[in-house]
Amino acid sequence: MGWVGLRIAKKLYKSINPLLSRNKMGWGGRKEELDKIVRDIIFHEKKIRINSKELSYALWNRLIFGNKLRTWDDYDALLRSGYNGKVSMRVKLSSGGGCAAYEIPVKKVPEVMKEWVKQGIPRTAITFNESAPDDKLLLQGCVRRSIKYYDLDYSTEKKPMREAMKNALVARGAEARVLLEENLDPNSYNDLLLLMDLFPEHVIEFSTYSINVGCLPHRNTVIWEVRDY
Repeated sequence: MGWVGLRIAKKLYKSINPLLSRNKMGWGGRKEELDKIVRDIIFHEKKIRINSKELSYALWNRLIFGNKLRTWDDYDALLRSGYNGKVSMRVKLSSGGGCAAYEIPVKKVPEVMKEWVKQGIPRTAITFNESAPDDKLLLQGCVRRSIKYYDLDYSTEKKPMREAMKNALVARGAEARVLLEENLDPNSYNDLLLLMDLFPEHVIEFSTYSINVGCLPHRNTVIWEVRDY
């Protein structure tokens, strides 16, 4: 990654470190083990393979992938926050996939949870994030940088990702790079390059908007997942 990239990584880590204690681990509660992984990634440039949804979620929840929307690891945390807008609901199971619901008013959350529990989904596996401003979407999709070039599967539709990506477009090489450079603001683009250095050959799932979003300032892009599984 080089000294420049490493300094950026340490700076990013220091900027988000005060926020880390506000998030639950979401990874079986193994805080010490997760802390070691975080330090190895940022300070020792250790290359790890994110080979499970569980690990990806835990690192994402610790802001190791950078900017994200406000999230709550369980319903009680959502209530304690006092947030009264709309949320997206997802399931953090190691198998990935599963249920997802969007634009759910907080007062309607118990109804959705009840239906999911009937389907066999543990209540403790249901997580929440503030609803994304899909009407402000510019670009969203999955990008992977190999040794030779960029692979980008993307959409410009103003819809939730799962729905929009059913009609995904494909860009490769210079075309993909230009799309990213034109839509991501400088801070977000630099963060993306950093993730590509930290997690080579991994798929990075992101959404980019025409406004600043997320818990880190001056960024128009949030990262949803980094994976190699």
